[in-house]
Amino acid sequence: MSTATVAKNNSLKAKDFITVGIFTAIIFVVEFVCGMNVDTSLEFYVITYLVVLALYFVINALLVRRINKFTPAEVLKNRE
Repeated sequence: MSTATVAKNNSLKAKDFITVGIFTAIIFVVEFVCGMNVDTSLEFYVITYLVVLALYFVINALLVRRINKFTPAEVLKNRE
């Protein structure tokens, strides 16, 4: 992909804001848990872990879905 092509497509779309929001939420949860008191119940840690894991799979599915739209032939054809 040439520099001119990258410069033309430099605008942010709604999915970019969603991705940034999801990653911000994950970082917030991680920072929150790291600064917590150690007397917190085990259930809270398990629930937090499961929420972060679920968010990971959602983000991964969204990103892989975008990648799967391209066939290897298209990628090689557009390669410079």
